[in-house]
Amino acid sequence: MAFALLLVGCSVAPHPPLQNDAIASFVGKRYLFHYDSGLQVEAYYVSDEQLQWKALTGPSAGTSGNERIYTITLAPHLYFISWVESNGTTVSNVVDLSRVRVASFVTFQGATARQALTDEGSIHEIAAP
Repeated sequence: MAFALLLVGCSVAPHPPLQNDAIASFVGKRYLFHYDSGLQVEAYYVSDEQLQWKALTGPSAGTSGNERIYTITLAPHLYFISWVESNGTTVSNVVDLSRVRVASFVTFQGATARQALTDEGSIHEIAAP
């Protein structure tokens, strides 16, 4: 009962736009995410609401996507970025540009059930192709 009452007080609203100085930290830039698992992903942040990515290694090597992202600025150069891919995969990243680190939580449909994994790694800004 207390749980239901708590939910009544909650509401979901679209995220507010980022401030210009926060947007400048990653928008328009390309990064290579090199995860401890060996997965490497190239990411281009078109805006604070759009990401283009390509998996370079790992089980999804060669796949790519253009995603609607949801971004929250946690602190200067520290972001929570999340999206849902067309195949139902969800990705949530904490991106720390000051420490050039990323921590990720991913969910996806496995052979028989939904699965989840975590990974972390480093971030390197790269030049446009």
